[in-house]
Amino acid sequence: MIFFLPLNFFSVKALDKYGLRVGVLWGIVGTCIGLWIKCFVNYSFAFVIVGQTFCAISCPFLYNAPAKVTSNWFAEKERAVATMVGTLSSFVGLSLGFVVPVLIISPYYDTQSYTEA
Repeated sequence: MIFFLPLNFFSVKALDKYGLRVGVLWGIVGTCIGLWIKCFVNYSFAFVIVGQTFCAISCPFLYNAPAKVTSNWFAEKERAVATMVGTLSSFVGLSLGFVVPVLIISPYYDTQSYTEA
């Protein structure tokens, strides 16, 4: 959230100047780079900090995109609801990202299947 406030103004300007497609691509690429960097957590925790910084810099581009979409595609009466649905969809995706892996991956380690014969 430290990066969101100062970069919010830059991301709105970039979305207006370069278009929605380029702005969202910047957000996606930055998030992807940050996630790949965080995969090296086993080597050093500094990779997590650097990767999270990339993700935090990319977030304003993704969070400001629904307002730009609704201002271009929806009538004035529909914009509030469409912006709400677009903004909340990212939080629903984050919530599913926390719930679904817990349902798929078992937290228990089976020690008996790895015994030496």
